[in-house]
Amino acid sequence: MSRRFKGDLDGAISDFGNAIALNPSGFQAYGNRANAWHDKGNFDEAIADHNRAIELNPDSAEAYFNRGLTHKAKGNLAAAIADFTRSIEIKPHSSQAYVYRGNIWRGKGEIDRAIQDYGSAIAADPRNARAYANRGLALLLECKEAEAKRDFERCLQLDPGLNTELHVSIRGIGDNGSSQSGCSSSSRKLSAVDK
Repeated sequence: MSRRFKGDLDGAISDFGNAIALNPSGFQAYGNRANAWHDKGNFDEAIADHNRAIELNPDSAEAYFNRGLTHKAKGNLAAAIADFTRSIEIKPHSSQAYVYRGNIWRGKGEIDRAIQDYGSAIAADPRNARAYANRGLALLLECKEAEAKRDFERCLQLDPGLNTELHVSIRGIGDNGSSQSGCSSSSRKLSAVDK
């Protein structure tokens, strides 16, 4: 994996291919190669390797989660939702799967479902700053600015590094939790905090 994290994606893909040749039933090598294909932007190859990893180990929440990320990157949102849902079924305390599924719901305008998923992410991991950030963004879309502000404040307590990403969201909310510039206009420009 170190070659992948050093940016040598072709080298990583080759290494994982060699591992697969030595052990064709090793699902982790398929999953790792899939992640390298994903990083390279070759989503079809990534999905094929994720599919093989899942065939070899259908109870891997991580494999479904990673394939969901690839489907999301490719724009296959229904498939991404299905994979994040399966990942959650296998590993109900998978905070990140809830966050990513929530981000898709929010992007589709299904704000109540998004807020529910972010709440589940927080219940699974109360220290997941991005779950608070994304729920805050969804709450702004619902013009629930006082609740949004509380989530943003909690997010920044947990991860002050997210300050830059959240600054635009927080600065439009006054001290009493009401919008200074109008809820609907400021909240339309918000994007998910995925990373």
